Amino acid sequence: MDDVMNRPGLSDIEVNKDLEETVVENVNYDGFEVVRREFFSHTFEVSVSFRIDSIMFNTATLKKMPNVRYVQFIVNPEKKKIVIKSCDVDDKDAIRWCQYNERLDKRTPKKILCRMFAAKVFDMMDWNIENRYKIQGNILRSQNEILIVFDLNDTEVYTPKRRTEDGRCMKSKPYYPEGWRESFGLPVAEHERALDINILDGYARIQIIEQRNVKKTKTPLPSVDAAPVVEEDTPVVQEEADTVSVEDEPDPTPMEDAFPYLFGGDDYGR
Repeated sequence: MDDVMNRPGLSDIEVNKDLEETVVENVNYDGFEVVRREFFSHTFEVSVSFRIDSIMFNTATLKKMPNVRYVQFIVNPEKKKIVIKSCDVDDKDAIRWCQYNERLDKRTPKKILCRMFAAKVFDMMDWNIENRYKIQGNILRSQNEILIVFDLNDTEVYTPKRRTEDGRCMKSKPYYPEGWRESFGLPVAEHERALDINILDGYARIQIIEQRNVKKTKTPLPSVDAAPVVEEDTPVVQEEADTVSVEDEPDPTPMEDAFPYLFGGDDYGR
């Protein structure tokens, strides 16, 4: 108990011996770090995955915004953060972020094809185009609306699946930023400031043009009296479907056997 009494910031304490509790007015968190949740299992936490041509929110993210089918993407290029804000279908730059089954009144995750937007994010973050980047989100409530904030600096990197010499497919393993090796997380004071969001300060709304299979109008053939036309076989390119099933994502490997590959390395980023 003497050790507790002498700790910085634990002055004027009251000890309840019956409950074995120590009551304090103020706690000094200098030197403490808030452990990153990425170090724990977080399969059912809010997250978004980036690929070079698309993005996809998981089911947990949709559940944090009940009944929302359209959102706006608000990006801060300097702080490398993206804010997801709910909106109406007719609002400017509204993006449909989920599939909706009217009969079942159910929303499901949707693969959003956005080659230009994804390419800009990959270029801004200097990411490897062959990898998939998964970011955990933070929920904020502002003026009676819910915002989801994704910090692009805090990513898990999944490299492409590889096959062994005998043809077996190796599971993709997550990698973390090299800087995370030296700490458990952000200092408490910095952690509290990390989610200070001012939508008017450095953020810009981004419009994502979704790719759709649109039948092109056929150009009328020239008159038979015109110059002869040489017909060529044109390969038919089929766009990716804008819906995919939610893929199984492995949890980060336990720390005891993770250090050989967990942090940094050639597979992280570029």
